[in-house]
Amino acid sequence: MSESTECVLTIDGIQYDITSFQKRHPGGNVISFYKGLDATDAFHTFHVNSKKAKNMLKSLKIKAVDKSFVKSDFQNMVDSWKERGYYQSNYDEFILWGGIVAGITYTGLVVQGVGYPVIGGIITGVGWAHCGFVQHHAGHLGYTGVAKYDHFVQDLFEGLLKGGSGSWWRNRHNKHHAMPNTIGYDGDLRTTPFFAWDDVLVKEVPTFLLRIQHIMVFPMLVLYVPLFIVTTKLFMFRKKKYFEIGLVALHYFHFWLYCNNMYDFLLFYSIGYALQGLYIGIMFSINHMAMPRITNIEDTWFDRQLVSTCNWGGNSKVAMYVSGFLNLQIEHHIAPQMPPEHYHLITKDIQDLAKKRGVPYRNYTFWEGLVLFIESLRETANKELALRDKQKETKKID
Repeated sequence: MSESTECVLTIDGIQYDITSFQKRHPGGNVISFYKGLDATDAFHTFHVNSKKAKNMLKSLKIKAVDKSFVKSDFQNMVDSWKERGYYQSNYDEFILWGGIVAGITYTGLVVQGVGYPVIGGIITGVGWAHCGFVQHHAGHLGYTGVAKYDHFVQDLFEGLLKGGSGSWWRNRHNKHHAMPNTIGYDGDLRTTPFFAWDDVLVKEVPTFLLRIQHIMVFPMLVLYVPLFIVTTKLFMFRKKKYFEIGLVALHYFHFWLYCNNMYDFLLFYSIGYALQGLYIGIMFSINHMAMPRITNIEDTWFDRQLVSTCNWGGNSKVAMYVSGFLNLQIEHHIAPQMPPEHYHLITKDIQDLAKKRGVPYRNYTFWEGLVLFIESLRETANKELALRDKQKETKKID
């Protein structure tokens, strides 16, 4: 077998041949992102409580063993969190949160059913945004740590309440966590040709949009959720996700029962989807989009997550619940399978390790993050526009 087709990665000092395993990897082709790299921290982060993953690892062909391997400071830190019980959910906070989110979602549905589709759409839009946060943590196994239970919770909030696909989300989002803010790996960077934050992708944005991309980004976020309506449905049919298809059908059917007519139904969904997209889009964009792009994929897991991510709002409980705990995005990226109500407990440990490794730990207020988000768009655009103007002048002289 040629080197170009062979896929080898290293975990705990052991070099594994995963060439034939890639296609049957339960998490999808994200495993191939670590071809030729040390995947130790990534493996343990994505499989904190998984005995199945560790058993699968034992079945793989071993290419070489590094007998000098020692655990990293990162792994020692994670082990200390396990010992302190931070990966164990107390459930009551999640049950309360999930119940409130479901209540908000159905309250908006009832309001539009009595003749107020605009108000109902606004209320349910907020509910849908928070359904997105709940399903997000369930997709990461952040509640029970057991895939079949957490994925069922994800299906309820993403499929039954929102009409989306949990498996589509996992396929896309795990790639984001594996290589955040890395062009060619992180699908969340695919915002072109509408707008872009970095010097590479910005070249794909037309000049007329580039001049106003710091303004147009908000209307684009409004369209964020509607753009995936068809995409997610095609994914479910292509992958034969019949349970999810059934939940989506049930979602639209029982939501339709509350509607008086097609006009109210469409108005309600349009407003709800638009608000959901703007809400989720802003929360995510502040945490990632203005942060540097990763150009060296050989950086350690810990360094890569911190360089590409920032927090806002600190340990404010209000900020945590408004953002679905994603204001603590650094903690989320370092420990995605940890119950989110525990994120604030690991902040000090991460800050200490970041200081030791000389990598930044960024924490802003919400408004500082929002301004940085907008200013980064404008600065990137201005730099590219100046370059294009210079190229035009050069052509004229030639």
